[in-house]
Amino acid sequence: MIKFKLSLAVWISVVVALCGCQSVHSLRQPSSVQYQYDLSKVNLLKWAAQNRILFQIPDASFADVSATTLQDNCQVLREPAWSQAVFTTLETLKKNPAIQNKIHVVQIKKADKPGLSISKDLDGLTYLTVNYAQHEVQKPITNTSQIPCDDKANHHVGEMLTISTYELPTQAQLIKTVKELPTRSMPDRWKFNTAFLNRLAEQMTILRFSTDLGFERAADGKSFFVQFLKEQAQATKTQNLEAFKYWLNEIAQRSHAGSYLKIMALVPDKDLGYGMGVTADSKTLAYPFLSYTSQEGKFTYTSLNQLDHCLEKLSARYKRGLASIRSNYSTQPDTFLYPGYICHTGN
Repeated sequence: MIKFKLSLAVWISVVVALCGCQSVHSLRQPSSVQYQYDLSKVNLLKWAAQNRILFQIPDASFADVSATTLQDNCQVLREPAWSQAVFTTLETLKKNPAIQNKIHVVQIKKADKPGLSISKDLDGLTYLTVNYAQHEVQKPITNTSQIPCDDKANHHVGEMLTISTYELPTQAQLIKTVKELPTRSMPDRWKFNTAFLNRLAEQMTILRFSTDLGFERAADGKSFFVQFLKEQAQATKTQNLEAFKYWLNEIAQRSHAGSYLKIMALVPDKDLGYGMGVTADSKTLAYPFLSYTSQEGKFTYTSLNQLDHCLEKLSARYKRGLASIRSNYSTQPDTFLYPGYICHTGN
């Protein structure tokens, strides 16, 4: 009888603990926890931030991930081509003084063959376009083949493995392309505060740039992008933004693409949405975003404080682990947080 009472007490304690996990609406990771990121990658991104090198990546590139595939549910993913291109380009620029201080924006694009090109916009900003090429081969499975899932090769003899890889331009090609360029100009719209970019870099994240964003100007002729970065620098200095930091870490830990590199976006949106977006492709990347709109040269945009409150609400809905199993969001590494979570200023 005593044994039964003890067992019942233990069982009740477990149930109470599980219920507590279900009802917690605060972040499950305390603010005292130190987030850990790849130091070599962080240092490259911080170097880019300090040198005002930004990145422009089209939507289609986020789907390009090196992989070995047998079937949809039998696949091994490796590094995305776009993140590999970012880091290899920065590594080459940083360790070769002769090609530093020449580029404003690095564009990453898929092409028929790997290569590099240089272009300039109306203000003289220099764009380095890095083209990568996809290589896909099919290999017949034999009894000794390595299967990209928990299965035996002899169950799939005669079937084909699809191996997708991506080829980038070589270091020598990059040096040759950039070396003869003059030192880059520094127009007013490129004299922006780098503190926010640096803070993102510390969390292995880049701010996704677009040409349209760079040209947006207020009625007084001042650059919207410069003002935006100035205010975000102040916000990150004075606000804790615990939910924002938590979700950047969660993406790094749980998303396949996000484990290599994460993005944050500032997008045009007349409804002024903000929250957690997802890229519209088969290798979904979740990313925090803010938005802006303009009317008669006056800009309105959402804030990091609003974003942080929105991500707190996402934390209350998102359930991680068996103790909190109900969830409306994908927990798969290649579709993590699909379909995303958006808040609106009007709400």
